[in-house]
Amino acid sequence: MLWNYGTEVTNSLKNPTKTLSEQFRRASHSHNFRTEVRNRRRRTGKTLQSLRSDRRLTALVFQNLNHSAHESIACDYFVDALADPDFALKVRDRSSKDLDSALGMAFQLDVWTKNVNRLRTEKKETTAKKTTEVMKTNHRKERLMHFVNQWPN
Repeated sequence: MLWNYGTEVTNSLKNPTKTLSEQFRRASHSHNFRTEVRNRRRRTGKTLQSLRSDRRLTALVFQNLNHSAHESIACDYFVDALADPDFALKVRDRSSKDLDSALGMAFQLDVWTKNVNRLRTEKKETTAKKTTEVMKTNHRKERLMHFVNQWPN
């Protein structure tokens, strides 16, 4: 980026630092970061940890806010980025005060949700297996009864 500037900017450490600061403080960059953080969504296969970078984006968007305000906003954006509204509501309901606690709560709820879904799947598979076994047994009984009924007296 500094290649666009002459030696009057690049000859000392102070001038490039000032130039880069001014470049990255422009409102258009702040707007881009705000748009990015607002539109983040957790996609299938994405980890909760990947959404944690919202903290960095909110720091870039809201440079003049204090730490607690950054944490609160980052927490809100993190919860909003959770794709499942029911899951997001559960995380928000736990009233996390900062991003780390929201992330921890999301991890815990995610593990619980996966465990419940696994148990439901296992139960469905067991029920389906039992149903299939009952159907096979009934079919055998019917064949046996048919064979017995065909047997000469």
